[in-house]
Amino acid sequence: MIATYGQFYFFILLGLLAGLISILFIRYSDFINKIIRKKILKSVSQTSLMVFVGLLVGISGYFFEDLFGIGYNGINRILAGNLAIHVVAIILALKFILVPLVINSGGFGGIFAPSLFIGAAFGFVFVYLVNGLFGVQLDYTTFVLVGMGAVLGGINSIPISAILIIFEMTKDYSFILPLMLAVVVSTTIVQLVLRGSIHTKHLEQEGFNISSGRETHILKSLTVQDAMYSEFLTVKENTPLSTLVSLLMDKNTNHCYTIDNNGKLTGVISENELRPIIQEYESLKNLMVAKDLANPHIKTVKADLDLESVMNIFSKENRDEFPVLSDDPEPKLIAVISRQDIIDIYNKESFKLNLADGLSKELNTLERNKISNISEGYSIKEMVVPSNFVGKSLAELRLRNNYGLEILMIKKESSEYFDTEKRNEIRIPDANYEISTGDVIVIFGSDENIRKLEEAT
Repeated sequence: MIATYGQFYFFILLGLLAGLISILFIRYSDFINKIIRKKILKSVSQTSLMVFVGLLVGISGYFFEDLFGIGYNGINRILAGNLAIHVVAIILALKFILVPLVINSGGFGGIFAPSLFIGAAFGFVFVYLVNGLFGVQLDYTTFVLVGMGAVLGGINSIPISAILIIFEMTKDYSFILPLMLAVVVSTTIVQLVLRGSIHTKHLEQEGFNISSGRETHILKSLTVQDAMYSEFLTVKENTPLSTLVSLLMDKNTNHCYTIDNNGKLTGVISENELRPIIQEYESLKNLMVAKDLANPHIKTVKADLDLESVMNIFSKENRDEFPVLSDDPEPKLIAVISRQDIIDIYNKESFKLNLADGLSKELNTLERNKISNISEGYSIKEMVVPSNFVGKSLAELRLRNNYGLEILMIKKESSEYFDTEKRNEIRIPDANYEISTGDVIVIFGSDENIRKLEEAT
């Protein structure tokens, strides 16, 4: 056992601090990137900047040679305990400061190995301070390795990879639990604060459109009510087969639902039920009624069920559509929803998100409460949310249903660490997004519907 269970809270504390260090590193790297791009490169050539940064690294490395190279030699020296605490603290600070400078000035390299180096140095400093302050005897090697995993997972947002990489170094199963504790805590803190990885942020700064898989959540943000339709065929259970076939042909549909005298859904008739009797139709048309054909084992859905769940049901059931039942004590058939309808609304919502992305920069310059005409009778308007919207989710507001308006995005005022400048943060919300004070919604719809919303609020 590498530590007693009574010492496990030190691994949690290590993970917490490693998460904060990871956040500071990412924020600092973003800050350096903005300073270099927006200010320094406007007055100094990149070659001159790289020469200056190179000199900084060279001078630092002259006094602390472990800063040079990938850093694995320095990590081994820290693990072996060959470096004094003040040296480890200094190279930790220098590595933290210099790596973002090198990368953002145009130097070659990444942050994988530097993350391990920072984690190793941090783990060493952590043990030294804890042993001195609390009078315990924590093992340096164990906490150096755990620190490497915690910072690696935090900065790069790769918890599973970080755990596996460090475990491969130890080959000790008793090492897994403390390692997982620190890495999961560190990564969770980073994601709660930043909601993304440093690599995604770098790509977005380069102009790449990184959606972070948000399209996969489109269906989860929509409900059956958004896609269902009320045009469907129902027949009484005692309807003769000949009449049933005529109705199916007249309505040009291959689905029919049977109901009893009280209007309760009792079964479904589709191609699956009709196909076996086609050859015997002439002899059976005067003998069979709808109830004889109907499949009583029918899967139903409710109007408030999300479309992702419905698609999962479609993948398990051999059906093209499902009936939608009301929430009454005695549920009635109120609509149907088909697989194709869900695909259509997915394409529509995905297009809307892409449209929002394309307009995000232009919308960022719109003045609040101003309107921008898109086409005849349709506009995009940016408005501060009224007080009666605050605290409610988009699903509760039901702007699409009540006013026929689409929310393209929400703008929030925010600022970043090392940056006192306030800026607008663009968010593409889902149905569970809760409106907060100061939010600015960007809505799209007809001018008439926009006026109705303004009058109502």
